[in-house]
Amino acid sequence: MSLSKIWAEINHGGNDSIIFDLSMQVENEKKDLLESCAKRDDELEVVAKENEEEMKKLTDMEYTMENNIRVIEANKNELHNLEQERKHKEDKHAELDAKLKAFIQECMDMSD
Repeated sequence: MSLSKIWAEINHGGNDSIIFDLSMQVENEKKDLLESCAKRDDELEVVAKENEEEMKKLTDMEYTMENNIRVIEANKNELHNLEQERKHKEDKHAELDAKLKAFIQECMDMSD
């Protein structure tokens, strides 16, 4: 109902119908607002559930990444240990090779 129509009703003594119309409008708007709020609550609940699922995925990914980092660190340590072992064996091989050459030289010197 427009303001000019309400003003005309008031001037003609139709206060009861105006009050009734206004109260009906208020009730309708109240009903619409409650329905809108309920709809938004439902939408919010869906979004909140989606966010929870995404957070769980992110947490799982973070856990996986942390485990992968631990595995990488363990592999790096193992590689370092293997490289040290290889170097030690190479040094030992060079030492034995030098001893063998010295022994062969001694044998050759003795046969002369």
